[in-house]
Amino acid sequence: MRVNFPGLRGFVDTSDYSRELRRHAGEVGCTGVFGIPIDSSELLLCLRRAVAAGKRTGSKETKTSGRIITVFSTKGGVGKTVIATNLAVALASEKKTRTILLDLDLQFGDVGVMLKLLPKHTLYDLVGLKNIDSGQINALLTKFNDRVSAFVAPLQPELADLVTPEIIKPVYGWLRQAADYVIVDTPPCFNDHVLSVLDETDQLYLVATLDLPSLKNIKLCLQTLKLLAFPREKTSLIVNRIDRSLGLSPEDVEEVFQEKISIRIVNDPSVPLAVNNGAPVILDAPKAPASSALIKLGALVRDQDDNDKKRKKVKQSVSA
Repeated sequence: MRVNFPGLRGFVDTSDYSRELRRHAGEVGCTGVFGIPIDSSELLLCLRRAVAAGKRTGSKETKTSGRIITVFSTKGGVGKTVIATNLAVALASEKKTRTILLDLDLQFGDVGVMLKLLPKHTLYDLVGLKNIDSGQINALLTKFNDRVSAFVAPLQPELADLVTPEIIKPVYGWLRQAADYVIVDTPPCFNDHVLSVLDETDQLYLVATLDLPSLKNIKLCLQTLKLLAFPREKTSLIVNRIDRSLGLSPEDVEEVFQEKISIRIVNDPSVPLAVNNGAPVILDAPKAPASSALIKLGALVRDQDDNDKKRKKVKQSVSA
C-alpha cells in the first residue's frame, strides 16, 4: 500500500489520546490519531482522502488546484460569515464539488456557530506541527456534510496569537488540493493573516452595507488594496442587507465608487432566523430573497472559475 500510494501513511489508535501524542504522530508521518472506540466513518473518510492524495506509481494524473475565494470587509457586522458559509454550501450543491471553509477570524470566528458544528479540532492544532501533509489537514477538518468541511478558529480567543501566518501559510496549498473551492472568512482588518491570504486569493469579495461607516470603510479598503497592488480584476463588491428606506441605494454606491455591484442581497428576516437555527439560509429557507442572491453568488463564482480556465488555456495555446 505504501509503495503504490505514497500519500497513505500510518494511523495511531489509542485509548490515551492527547495533543502531545497527536503532535508526535504527525512528526513521524502518521495520517491520523483516533481514540478508542474508533469512529469508523471518520476513519474510513480519512483513509479515502489519504489514498486520493497519494499518486499511484507510474501515474501521470494530477489534481487541479482548487480556487481560494476570500470574503472580506474592513467593518464588522456586515455579514461576511453568513455570506462565506452560504457560498460554501451553494458551491457544494454542484455534483462532485467539494468546499472547505477556513475561518481566519482567529479570536472571534463564527463559522462553527453558523453551521452548528461541534469541532474536535481547530486551527490551534497546527501549532507545534513540524511537518504538515494532506492526511493531517483532513484529520483536523470538521465535517458539515459530505461535501462541505470547515477549518474553524480556536475556541479560546487567547490562543489566536499562537496561530501565526507562518503556521497557516503552508496549509493553503494542501487545502487547494483537498477541495474545489476554499472559502476564507476574515476578520474586519488588514492584519497579517489577511495580508497573507491575499497573496493566495483567486477572487476577493468585499462586503458593504448601506450605511455611511460601512461605505467609508470600503472606500478606504479599495485604496489600501490599490497600495498593496492587489489586482483590481480579482475584486468584486457585494452589498448586503439592502433596505431602500435607509436613504441610500445600491445605485448611489455604484455612482460614488464607480464600481459595479456584483451581488445585491436584500434585508431579509430569513437570514437571522437561519443563523439562530445554526443553518445556512439557502438550506433553511431556500426560497427566501436572500437565498436567491446567495445562490446567484455561487453561480457567479463558478462562471469566474470557468472564464479563468478558458483564459489560461488560451495563454497556453499562444505560448505553445
